[in-house]
Amino acid sequence: MPAFRNTADVVPCSTGIPSLVALRNLEGGPSHQWDEDERALLSILNRWYDDADPTAISKVFNEVTGLNLRHRVIRNQFRNHIVLYGGRAFPEFQHIISIPFDDPGGVYHEIRTIIEETAVQFGISLARRTEEVVFNTGQARIAKSAKTRKYHKSLVRRAAEKERERLLRPQLGEPEPEPEPESEQAPEPELEPGPRIKDCVLGYTTLAVSPEWDFKEAWFDVDEPPPFKPLPRKIGFRVWDDKSRTTFSETSGFVSEAFARFWTGDHPPPFSPRGQGLQALKIFSNLHLSLSGGASTFVSVSTSLLQAMVKASAMENPRIAIVALDHPLLKEPNKTMHAAEIMQMLKGEGLAWWARYKGIAERMIWASLPAATILSHFPLADLKSLSNRDKACSDTLSLECIQPGRRTRYVSSQMRSKNKVLDIPAALAIASISRTFGMHRKDVSLAHIQALIASLVDSLYIHKDSSTDEDTTASGIASAFAVALRSRGHVHEEVMQAFQEGVRQGFDTIEYYSGRGRGGGRGRRRAAAAASG
Repeated sequence: MPAFRNTADVVPCSTGIPSLVALRNLEGGPSHQWDEDERALLSILNRWYDDADPTAISKVFNEVTGLNLRHRVIRNQFRNHIVLYGGRAFPEFQHIISIPFDDPGGVYHEIRTIIEETAVQFGISLARRTEEVVFNTGQARIAKSAKTRKYHKSLVRRAAEKERERLLRPQLGEPEPEPEPESEQAPEPELEPGPRIKDCVLGYTTLAVSPEWDFKEAWFDVDEPPPFKPLPRKIGFRVWDDKSRTTFSETSGFVSEAFARFWTGDHPPPFSPRGQGLQALKIFSNLHLSLSGGASTFVSVSTSLLQAMVKASAMENPRIAIVALDHPLLKEPNKTMHAAEIMQMLKGEGLAWWARYKGIAERMIWASLPAATILSHFPLADLKSLSNRDKACSDTLSLECIQPGRRTRYVSSQMRSKNKVLDIPAALAIASISRTFGMHRKDVSLAHIQALIASLVDSLYIHKDSSTDEDTTASGIASAFAVALRSRGHVHEEVMQAFQEGVRQGFDTIEYYSGRGRGGGRGRRRAAAAASG
């Protein structure tokens, strides 16, 4: 009786990478390219908060943004760049200082709430100013140095061009352009106007995740099923290591073992589940799902982030890829198949009647997963690193629950027992995690951001805080996420909406699978780890 295998399999991490990272840190690394959101946050911090402790503002800035910039870098950006070149060069700064100090319209109320809650969370002593501080701005325009005056004109011209582009852009606009490097090297400032600030940590990530897939998913009858079903997943996850039989390259993506070993040239189209195609599909899918089946013609992807991480915990130096399941290349007829439907078909034919694996979260991709469908990939050790650097990320990820030898169902119950609540610190942590997954990049769609948020919420079992006002809190939490994500492709309000929709989808998934587990039956159904879709 053949056993059924764990079919969702990462590229090895180069051993030279840690050395290169250490060398880069030793040399100081490339200079940080500042964007408008970062300058706006820095301006808000300096306008409304006291800098009696010269390090406090920088610490809060780093914690909110997830950066790890030195105090001197942050201080110089504000004093010797934003203030020196002024509001015409940086319209975001002009907008902030043009608002009355008491902000009667509450324009910056939400971001100040995020700032203050972050300071409390990380034990940073940050006091509000009681009186307006007048910054002597725009002095570069009349500087003695011709180089400084020329650079000022360049910044003003660039700001005017960006403003014209904004006005011409459709209302729900195209993505913001990548921030331009300030490598027309700014001249040495002659002045040092204005307040001060400091530096801190947040950061990137590293992980050791946990064992095999949970093949024993129990289903239950319920008197009244929940009124909704989870939306189809737009992203999936694939984990792999050196021992994985499916091959990976940056140019080709993932290629199934059978086609990598025995095929040259273009891959044949998928079989139709009709006529003779159905017979071929039965053979190849049975070979794919069976441990004794040999080389597979399919590449497996999981729609459950938790399930993928549990699988990766048994691997050496695993990597994870985030796959756009809605990519046109995966929409070819019969290219992507739901393993649960295949298992049902095989069992109906008496081919897999013994199998307990249901394949709820698995998608079987015929022949290959092209590079164009992969949004990003990285070593899972990065999540562990992030968890080690930042307590909020550690609390949210709860990586200690994911250990080799544990099944997904058990890990899910451990996640559920953590009682994680969605609040502003959690939103900031989710933003840092999302950046590790590459969700801040210019080519990532709002639908993909939403899908990752949904996966994080249901896989990590994050729930609503019933003790707080839902509407007010939701807006502040979403704003905190959008600020910290620092998306290169979408404006603040769009990211807020994607976050809110993703959270709602994640909550719905948890409720749906919790509902399926209510009532009698053969055991208690886990909610979050099902996260299948």
